[in-house]
Amino acid sequence: MPVRRHRRNTVYIVYMKIKEHLSQVRLGQPQRHADITLFPLFDARQPDLDYQTMDPSLMRGDLEINEINQGGEVPLLEAHNRVNEFILLLDSEEIKGAKQNRVLNTSILLPRRKRTTIPVSCTESGRWAYASADFQPSGNMMPKTSRTHKMKSVTTSSAKVAAECAEAAIPMPPAACCYMSDQSEVWHDVADLQAKTHVHSPTSSMNDVHEAMREKVDRFTDRFDLQSKQKGVLVLKNGEILGLDMLSQPEAYSELHRKIIGSYVMDSAIDEANPTQKWADEEARAETFMKEVTGAEGQAHESAGEGTDVRYDYPTLSGAALIHEEQL
Repeated sequence: MPVRRHRRNTVYIVYMKIKEHLSQVRLGQPQRHADITLFPLFDARQPDLDYQTMDPSLMRGDLEINEINQGGEVPLLEAHNRVNEFILLLDSEEIKGAKQNRVLNTSILLPRRKRTTIPVSCTESGRWAYASADFQPSGNMMPKTSRTHKMKSVTTSSAKVAAECAEAAIPMPPAACCYMSDQSEVWHDVADLQAKTHVHSPTSSMNDVHEAMREKVDRFTDRFDLQSKQKGVLVLKNGEILGLDMLSQPEAYSELHRKIIGSYVMDSAIDEANPTQKWADEEARAETFMKEVTGAEGQAHESAGEGTDVRYDYPTLSGAALIHEEQL
């Protein structure tokens, strides 16, 4: 059928564009502190897709995020982009307020001047009452371990919904409903974070833990300088790959740099990790990982906003990518 051929061709083009982007990524000089090694990421591409990031947009009033309705629904919110520019919401960024604090379940590029339903998870299990009319930035991103758990559960749910709809030959539900997390696991991770930090929160709030840990995390984050034209990071811990984050716009990455680094170093800050040896094969491991990521093929889904959401689920690799107008 023509529709199916078109879909296959579209997915193939998406994969090729992702590979093309990643093949041009260059590792910068490593930065090291305690048990963390960070490689800044660069590429020579000149991005032509302009977008704002979430926190400045919320603070300027360009973006408003509210409960989906007055009664609220835990896994869904409404984002209102008020300006004639895209706004990027990054996977695992946290917002606070309204009936309970939430984090993004996946990265979303909000359409210009439009209201969009967005999928989220709760990071404050002990509150279900309005603290404010709308949401404001918390300045936090989930710690890397929790981000990984949530990403895997969202990938599993997305694949399950797609398979069930295909088998039953029925239309897919609204895109936002295809990116649900394991909410119980998210709450368990928040509780575990409180236990590890010995921080008591009366509402079991992840933000309360971040506030208590702010000084320690900031000291770690200060050791990793933002580089000119940097677009992302590849992070190792004790010589093992921890993760990779990259944006198409260096200006956008610069606004998110400290938040992203804070996510990676939270566990080390909690443990007050001491300086460790330089691992001799870190550069080789980083290069090998980049080749593995570049060669990976994921499962493409309609994004909750603009573009295509691609999910990766391998025994040694899990992740997600958002591509729109040939920009990763």
